[in-house]
Amino acid sequence: MKNQESNGQVTFNNKIKIDFMVKKSSFTARK
Repeated sequence: MKNQESNGQVTFNNKIKIDFMVKKSSFTARK
């Protein structure tokens, strides 16, 4: 159960990172 929890946390963090990268790159591309 503990392992499952940490996996979920990692996935969530990765999603945030990807979201940030996409936003950043689209912002840069718009300029």
